[in-house]
Amino acid sequence: GILSAIVVVSIHQSHETDPSLRIAFYFMSTCTLIAIPIMLQHFVTPSGRQLLLLIGAGLFGTGGQIMMTMAYGLEDVSRLSPLNYFGVVLSFVAGVIFWGELPVTWSLIGSLVVIVCCIQIARMKKPTPVID
Repeated sequence: GILSAIVVVSIHQSHETDPSLRIAFYFMSTCTLIAIPIMLQHFVTPSGRQLLLLIGAGLFGTGGQIMMTMAYGLEDVSRLSPLNYFGVVLSFVAGVIFWGELPVTWSLIGSLVVIVCCIQIARMKKPTPVID
């Protein structure tokens, strides 16, 4: 959580000097370099179908990361960061639809809490600056 907060604030501050694409490139490159040693320990050659799915996930993930990087430069970080949790809800829904996973009560309650919080955050008005 602490590292995630540092990344989000760093991305927001980097928008003063760097374009979104460069910030996203550095972020993804750093994550890739960190993940390579872990990945190599458990590497399995993917089948053709799996490779296509991985490429699709990579393209959509890259697009999402670039859009989130742009959003962090345009909006207050404290309003955007909680929306990342909505991805957990979407993963939960995908699990139910595509893999037939049955939700447990705690999953439903957690999803409801995330959805309600996201709606509340979206309804919040931006504070007006106080001029002394």
